Amino acid sequence: MGGFIVVESAPGTPYASVPERHSYDFLGMRGVTSHVDGVPGDHPRMRVWPPEGFSLSDEAHLKEELAALPGARKVSVCPPGRC
Repeated sequence: MGGFIVVESAPGTPYASVPERHSYDFLGMRGVTSHVDGVPGDHPRMRVWPPEGFSLSDEAHLKEELAALPGARKVSVCPPGRC
């Protein structure tokens, strides 16, 4: 994959309530790292990095899990050097 996944969410989303939060092994997936930025009450944005060697099927599963999070509005892939 090489880039990261961006999740745009609604204000007050439970997993994005604390700005600048880092999480490792996100959603129970070993090696998946997430970082939330934005001001609480604003539209937080979460960036999620899969580990090296993440398969396409694992990436598809991760995107499905992210889209199913409460308040998730948009899930997109940000290719390296583009975001």
